[in-house]
Amino acid sequence: MPSCPHCLNIDLAWVEVSGDAVVVSYCIVAQPFVAGFKVPYAVVRVSLVDAPEVELIANVASHRVSDIDVGTLLHVWYDVIDDDLVLADFDLVTNSP
Repeated sequence: MPSCPHCLNIDLAWVEVSGDAVVVSYCIVAQPFVAGFKVPYAVVRVSLVDAPEVELIANVASHRVSDIDVGTLLHVWYDVIDDDLVLADFDLVTNSP
């Protein structure tokens, strides 16, 4: 959005964050609506850990859709499609080294 959703201020700035996010809501897509997406996949609404007022909608790259739930911790990664298109995707944060 090109302005603050609360006060409509357009004086915005980029702020670096960790890339960690928490699932606020999600859906599991089981129908192949978009070519190139293997089903099932999860579409999530996440809240950034470093800026909880910022929410994003994205895909979860992991195919472990059964592990997705409200409160699940995710981390962003970037899928570079070409020089003009970079998609933010999320994957499950694991505790394994």
